[in-house]
Amino acid sequence: MIWILSATLFFSLISFVRSYENMALNKPAWHEHPYHKDQWGADLAVDGQYSDRSAQGGQCTISANCQSTAQWKVDLGEILDVSHIVIYYRTDNHIWDDDNPSVARFLGFSVYLSNTTNYEDGVLCVEDSQYTRSSIPNPVYISCPYNGRYVIYSNNRTQSSIPDGYSEYAFNELCEVEVYDCATPGFYGKRCSSRCPTNCLNGHCNRRGECLGCIRGHQGVHCDKECKNYTYGSGCTRTCGECKHGEQCDHVTGSCPNGCDRGIHGVKCDKVCPVWEGRYGYNCQENCSMNCLHGVCDRRSGQCFMGCEVGWKGTTCLTKCDGGTYGADCRYHCGHCLDKQQCDAIDGSCLNGCGSGYFGAKCTEICGNKTFGPACSLTCGNCIYQSNEQCDHVTGHCPRGCVVGYSGKRCNDLCGNNTYGPGCSLPCGNCHYKYGEQCHHVTGQCPSACAEGFKGKRCDEGYVRSSSSDVDNRLLIPAYLTASVLFISVVLNIVLIMKRKQINNKETQPKQEEGYENVTWSYEGSDAHSASDYEPMNIFSPVYEAANITSPDYESMNRISPDYEAANITSPVYEAVNITSPDYEPMNIISPVYKALN
Repeated sequence: MIWILSATLFFSLISFVRSYENMALNKPAWHEHPYHKDQWGADLAVDGQYSDRSAQGGQCTISANCQSTAQWKVDLGEILDVSHIVIYYRTDNHIWDDDNPSVARFLGFSVYLSNTTNYEDGVLCVEDSQYTRSSIPNPVYISCPYNGRYVIYSNNRTQSSIPDGYSEYAFNELCEVEVYDCATPGFYGKRCSSRCPTNCLNGHCNRRGECLGCIRGHQGVHCDKECKNYTYGSGCTRTCGECKHGEQCDHVTGSCPNGCDRGIHGVKCDKVCPVWEGRYGYNCQENCSMNCLHGVCDRRSGQCFMGCEVGWKGTTCLTKCDGGTYGADCRYHCGHCLDKQQCDAIDGSCLNGCGSGYFGAKCTEICGNKTFGPACSLTCGNCIYQSNEQCDHVTGHCPRGCVVGYSGKRCNDLCGNNTYGPGCSLPCGNCHYKYGEQCHHVTGQCPSACAEGFKGKRCDEGYVRSSSSDVDNRLLIPAYLTASVLFISVVLNIVLIMKRKQINNKETQPKQEEGYENVTWSYEGSDAHSASDYEPMNIFSPVYEAANITSPDYESMNRISPDYEAANITSPVYEAVNITSPDYEPMNIISPVYKALN
């Protein structure tokens, strides 16, 4: 019966050994405070040799003396589902009991399993707080059914009160550390006989069949789910690029099945278009507008997000400034170009000149120096100004009216219609005008002389005038003169006829008529002829008497007029027509009939 039990135990141990393997053998190791000689390095604890566990045997790791902490670690190379850990401590090849000096140094140790080199990130497999000098085993078997990559041994003497039996300082005097896992990858279970899920990383899973990590593109405890939510790669920790139409990338490689979205390129669509090179759109195959500022546009839409070059506008800067604008982003307004034409889109200059009232390259400067109109080529009129005023730069109109003597909106017109002065509001005086004349437009002075009855420079000062009856008589004088001249002409013609008749009678009858005296004509004051030039003529006739006209209203008339020449006439007939008036000086009138008789 004992033989059967022994055989069963033997085969169980053989099966156990065949099922698990020391995964720490010859793996990289490190310890915190190496001893000053290289013969006690950290790698001696994973070299598979521990038959001589003395300091001089060269098979154990020994740390420096007088340290408060001691730490050692081994890198398993990958995350493993650890089953258990075995530690062989220094004995100096003496019996392991409470009299062995190394016992006090071993007490208080801890073992961690971590995925990083920091033990605080891992799980605690064991922490010695109960062993004593007499109870601590060597070797120590530690159950650690966890997943991890780094096995970390730690001991410290940082407590304020060190427990009895503990050494004063911390040491690691490890002769061998063995970490066991299933020997054949891809299997798990008590005898490592169950196969791990297909997508487990490196085929490793724990004793429950849960993967110790997934291959790229898979997730879940059994790694049976593909990455989603725009993730891919190991642990589905990487984010997909910008695939076309927002598609999910390949869960393993991260590539986009139908290419990249606008503004993106690259195998994984994770590279943006080089906007500084002026590229945008699908696979960055389109060029930004040349009018984008600095040639840069949005990588997706091509919009010029930094603005446009001077003279252009629009989201893509393809529209030239118009509507009377120019410059950067077309935010400036053109000046007063001729006929409201569009100015240059870049510098705002007016290509065909300025509108009325403006000048300058951009036609923004108002006419000055008393000018107005097209190209400021017209001169303002005679306006009234205050301070730096001038006429309207466009129309030439005077804002405050005209100076004395001028009228019109532009004050270019001299006062007319017999007016003068401010606003041509004053009437001219009683001037004597020649054709087309009027008083001076500024002073009102008369150009020649005043009308009868007025005086002064403006002929606006009257003087004493005759009665109304005299005025009426003066108005009748021209009529009377005309009638008198006509009457005298008739009488002279009659006298001439009678004289010729008498001459004829004398030649036929030389006898002198009784009762008649010789009549001699006298021409007083006449230089034209002497009395000897005329023969004596006897005239006595009722007709002559009829020609003797005397009027109480016209006795000895005196008149001076530029329209008449002075004439000295002496004649019985003229004396008979002696017209006088108190308002006129004597005037001698020569009748054309009389001249004919002379």
